[in-house]
Amino acid sequence: MKPTCKILGFAATTAFSTACSDHEDNNPIFIQAHDGNQMMALMHNMMDEMHTMKVTQDPDMDYASMMSMHHMGVIDMAQMHLLTGKDAGLRESASMIIEGQNKEMADFQTWLLANRNN
Repeated sequence: MKPTCKILGFAATTAFSTACSDHEDNNPIFIQAHDGNQMMALMHNMMDEMHTMKVTQDPDMDYASMMSMHHMGVIDMAQMHLLTGKDAGLRESASMIIEGQNKEMADFQTWLLANRNN
């Protein structure tokens, strides 16, 4: 390829990229880096806790224990949304999730207490 064609191609690509970039970004959405995102931090904390759980080889016990931890993580994320979210529908959903997950988590805890020594 001739050097002139390469230079023109590079210049055209650069000009197109520059024209497509929005230097006056009025987008109200702020995208956080993965590791700086509060929701991701909550999810990672939940997963870390689940990974440290002692597996009993009893599928019922392990399921109830893991689901209890998972539900706590879901509740934490929903509470974070109530603190930071603005959409009324999502806020209502978060409130309903907290209520439902609390009940289910209590059910798992009751089952775990009743069956721990079996």
